[in-house]
Amino acid sequence: MSYVINPNLELEYIHITFSDTVTFDERKKAKAEVISLCFDNNFHRSLIDLRESNVQMSKSDVVKFASSFKNTALPENYRIACVVSTNNQSENLIEIIISQDGINVKYFLNFKDAQDWLTSV
Repeated sequence: MSYVINPNLELEYIHITFSDTVTFDERKKAKAEVISLCFDNNFHRSLIDLRESNVQMSKSDVVKFASSFKNTALPENYRIACVVSTNNQSENLIEIIISQDGINVKYFLNFKDAQDWLTSV
């Protein structure tokens, strides 16, 4: 498994850190676990750290992954902050698609900026 999930009880968000090579199936599985934890804890935020990972997804997988968020019954005020090491076209596409489905998602190059944005509301 190339990810670790840690609920941040103090700041009320789910923190997931990916490392090594991350496949479509791993990302999909992690998403399901994070969403389940958010519902269990009544959290409306998650922070995804992709800085130490190498995401291996085809363009069709990227679109399929991003489009799957609209079927998750996440609340309207749900926020996702993603931290990446460089700007990436695949992640930009995910941000656009997820945002079109009404989920507030934003990508950052700095962990602290992501955490500040995530917890600003």
